[in-house]
Formats: sequence, structure tokens, C-alpha cells
Amino acid sequence: MQFKHRLNEKIIAADGRTFFNSRSVAVSTVFAVFMNGTYYVLLIKRGEDAPDFKGFFANVTGYLDWDETLSDAVVRELYEEVKINVAELLESSELIVGSLSTPYYVESNPMAAHQNVSIRYVFCFKVNELPTPIVDGSECSEAKWFNLYDLVNQINSGEITLAFNHNDIIVEFYNKKIKLNWFKRTIKFFKIDLWKFIFKR
Repeated sequence: MQFKHRLNEKIIAADGRTFFNSRSVAVSTVFAVFMNGTYYVLLIKRGEDAPDFKGFFANVTGYLDWDETLSDAVVRELYEEVKINVAELLESSELIVGSLSTPYYVESNPMAAHQNVSIRYVFCFKVNELPTPIVDGSECSEAKWFNLYDLVNQINSGEITLAFNHNDIIVEFYNKKIKLNWFKRTIKFFKIDLWKFIFKR
């Protein structure tokens, strides 16, 4: 049986230890909030020390480290890059879209993203005020909340281009998660009102 693959490169360190140069696992997070009837998404601007797409906005993205789970990596990257504490938000706010235990999407196509295996998470919390992002590092020069509806329109009109394939990711998140979630919540609301009307009669 023929397989289409290339063996991981074997590397012998100076101290005699053996390593294998294998594909990296990248973890990307679409982080959004719902406040006062409006959805916002947090993006970071890639700084001077970023390996590529310097000056472009992007979702918070990093790599899976040794001795951590995917959800550990998501929590760590959000805290390291913008000082957003997901654990605290899960206790204090309602998570209306997404899950920390289950990735939204997995991409293993070797023709994409430097052959990284890309794991994508999506979150949307219902909050009373926007969490304050704090940037601390040269790979990220700025963090900014964008009105999600306006951002999608800017992407579709070509006014803004995000790093990597994050244009597509943001638009997909809006169409498949936010709009669909709104539709489901609206249907649920009307079902409740309909039953109330029937029982009142």
C-alpha cells in the first residue's frame, strides 16, 4: 500500500538526546463578546518581531507547548498575548457560543499554513463591559475590539485585510455561529411566547 507522506527528520542533540522534527500544532482563537445588543471581536496587531504579516490584525494565535492540552494552550495564549483570563470569564460571564473542551475546527492540509496542524476555537461571552486587553510583547503591538458586524462588512468590501486566512475565519464565524445562534435564540423565544399564548387561552 502506498502512502503520501514524508518521514519526520531525526535529530541527534549535542548531549545525545534524539528528537524528531515533526509538524507543529497552531492554536487560533476567535474571541468575541456580546454587550448591549452588539457583538465585538478582539484582534491583535502583529508586531515587529512577528515572523510574518507584520502590522496586520489577526486572531490570537500561538503554538501548543509540551505538557499542555489544547484547551490549556488556548487559555495560556489569550493570557500571554492580551491578559484575558478565560477561567475567570467562565465563572463570571455566560458563554453563549463555543466550548473550551471542544475545538471548532481542525485543519491538517499539508499545503496550508507552513504545514502546521491548525486548531481553531471560538468563544463568545455575554458581558456587561468589554474586557480590557493588555499587550505585553514585541510580537503583538496592539489589541483592539472591533464591532463584528462592521468588521465583516469591511472584510467583504476589501477595506481591511487580516493576517493569514483570518478574513475567511471571521466571516465564517459571523455567518455560522453568530447569525445562526441569533436565529436559534429567536426561534426559542417565539416558541416560549407561543406556548404562553396557548396556555393563556
